[in-house]
Amino acid sequence: METILPAFISTNERREPASIKVNEQSITQFPFDKIIENPTDLKVEKKGNSAVYYTAYQQFQNANPKKVEKDFVVSTSLL
Repeated sequence: METILPAFISTNERREPASIKVNEQSITQFPFDKIIENPTDLKVEKKGNSAVYYTAYQQFQNANPKKVEKDFVVSTSLL
């Protein structure tokens, strides 16, 4: 709160609604959720002086994982 509070209480600037642009799509209505299939590049731009919380993540499944014993080892047994 200490970091973002000054942006909310600033009286010197005209309040401009927040908007973001993801690649070429402009978003002005929040909350917003979108799945981007097979992205090659992701470009995000924010405009306005209101806060926007943004999260991006990637999911994939390794169909052919290889055994790795590098940082730690997990072993199991049945008694």
